Parts: sequence; C-alpha cells; structure tokens
Amino acid sequence: MKVRVVYSGRSYPEAASLPGELELPPGATLAAALSMLCGGTRSRYLSSACLVAVSGKHVGSLADCQDRELHENDEILLIAPVAGG
Repeated sequence: MKVRVVYSGRSYPEAASLPGELELPPGATLAAALSMLCGGTRSRYLSSACLVAVSGKHVGSLADCQDRELHENDEILLIAPVAGG
C-alpha cells in the first residue's frame, strides 16, 4: 500500500532527501513508517518535537505518538517546530 509523506515547518536539509511516499505492506503501522523515514531512530533527521498527524488527525510528536495501523492513501504529516516571533 502507498502512504503519502508531507513535511511542514522549519526547513531541514535532510528532510528534502526523505521520500514523499512510502510503499508499505498491508497492515503496516505508523511506528514502522516512522522508523523507515528516520532510519530506526525517530530523531535522526527530524526533531523529536515534530508533530505527527495521520490523514488529518493529530497523533502526538515524534517522541511520543499514538501508534495506529495505516491504510492505503493515508497521509503522514510531520510538522517541524518553528521558533520566533
């Protein structure tokens, strides 16, 4: 199944090289997808403070998100923290 990946917020040079889509086996979980995206350690490319949403539903941050089964055409949105005023 295909899952779309979208990055938002502060620009990370490493994030530009991450895929915009993942090909996952049926029944794959969000934890498995995040592990693929971040090389096994969730903070390898992105801050652990990044917020995570799946198909419009906020599920936590990279450091602590609710795992769930993914479905064909789900969208994983990673929102990087932005500081400033």
